[in-house]
Amino acid sequence: MAALANVKRRIKFLVQKCLRLGLKVLSPFIKTEQNRIVIVAVKRRGYADNLKYVCEDLLRSNKDDLTIVWATEYPETCDEIRQKGIRIVKLPSFGYVGAQLKSKVVVYNDAIPPYMPKKKGQIYLNTWHGGINFKHIGYDYLFDRSKLSLKKFALGNPQPDHFLSGSRFFTENTAESFRFSEEVFLPWGLPRNDVLFDVVNHSAIAQKVRTFYGVPTHKKIVLYAPTFRVAFESDLHQLDVALLRATLSDRFGGEWTVLYRGHYFVKTDDRSSEDVIDATLYPDSQEILIASDVLISDYSSMMWDMSFLYRPVFSYAPDAENYEKNERAFAYPMDRWPYPIAFDNASLAEKIRSFDPIPYREALEDFFVEAGSFERPDTCKKVTELILSYCQNEVKK
Repeated sequence: MAALANVKRRIKFLVQKCLRLGLKVLSPFIKTEQNRIVIVAVKRRGYADNLKYVCEDLLRSNKDDLTIVWATEYPETCDEIRQKGIRIVKLPSFGYVGAQLKSKVVVYNDAIPPYMPKKKGQIYLNTWHGGINFKHIGYDYLFDRSKLSLKKFALGNPQPDHFLSGSRFFTENTAESFRFSEEVFLPWGLPRNDVLFDVVNHSAIAQKVRTFYGVPTHKKIVLYAPTFRVAFESDLHQLDVALLRATLSDRFGGEWTVLYRGHYFVKTDDRSSEDVIDATLYPDSQEILIASDVLISDYSSMMWDMSFLYRPVFSYAPDAENYEKNERAFAYPMDRWPYPIAFDNASLAEKIRSFDPIPYREALEDFFVEAGSFERPDTCKKVTELILSYCQNEVKK
């Protein structure tokens, strides 16, 4: 069975390489439309992440001659995007291939399908999906390090013209792990985090999430958002929800609702129960962060994002030793994180009970300095200006 699977992988890769070569030969004969932008939402459902916030700011630019195409594996989740007049194309499809070959600017947040070549004069902008690398990414984390896997990874991860960075550490670590030049990284922060600094709109956003899930205003929200594992299955990791709610009530007061948000890579089996609301399929994670009073994660960059709200973040990491040895390992050592770290339910309860906001805030500020945070409230504006400079044929130096 393993040998057959390996043969299928090799055949698939050969087909992708042949398609890439054919498209490379064909691409000079397909005219680039100067004002066309394709947004490639690899593995993402709906209207979310950095791509959403870049798209929203482009729409606000009031450039009537701008054409935006959204490419996704999940077009059935994109009604909100359609309502904005944006064309949706499915990944993979001839519609996607044509849209990208015609576009001046390609915006994406992970990798490019390996069968797609980059046209001469085309601009690649990678927004990524995290402002810091708590765990390894790029070549440093690949589970399969066979020659075939490495070749496929290289095709899907060419050095872009621009790569958004949320921190100095991200720039240095990502440049090394992807074999990119640090010169392509823009120290502007992440577009999705603009909304975290826009406190005027936080109440309305929080109410939107509460209304969506039927959470009354008198209840506080704790969000549990673990990252993915090799098995790619959703899991509560033995989190004692009853103990968690009771401990939060003891320390912070009030009644608590638990939202669970699985990673977008994992299977979407519903984890809802009497004690937990599954919020995995809610498109915008930043809106859920704004609605949440406390975040519990393990190794996710959502902890970095929540830090800019200065709300309590706890790392619940019962499998930390196994994760480091057999999964991704840590790029940014856990002992340098500013968050209280617990390795079981009892220690999580103790960390919550002993939480002190003053040293915690000081730890966050020190962390921002040590990691070299680039997060700022005007990232979308800067990204839009950059994209439009290429669409208007005024290349920004």
